[in-house]
Amino acid sequence: MSLTTTSVTFQANLSGANLNGADLSGAELYSATLVGADLTEAILFEASLRFTNLREANLFGADLVNANIRSANLRDADLTGSTNINLKGVNAKQITPPEGYKLVKVKS
Repeated sequence: MSLTTTSVTFQANLSGANLNGADLSGAELYSATLVGADLTEAILFEASLRFTNLREANLFGADLVNANIRSANLRDADLTGSTNINLKGVNAKQITPPEGYKLVKVKS
């Protein structure tokens, strides 16, 4: 499924959506609700996920190269195997790291 450069309506509710393997490159999902959505191995290259609620979403193996997830809620989301995650601007209290991992602040 390819939804490249898709612009979703502001605050769209996609809770529980099956987006497994979807190409969401450049998609605008600003302030969307994706609670419990399946984004396994989704391609989110340069997608805008600002203020998006991804609580309990499955992002297993998702590619997040240059995705903007500033202020997104990633609590209890499965980020196992996800690549190129830039957590700049994400509240650490809104993230549940994969089991066996911890969040560390890297000085630039």
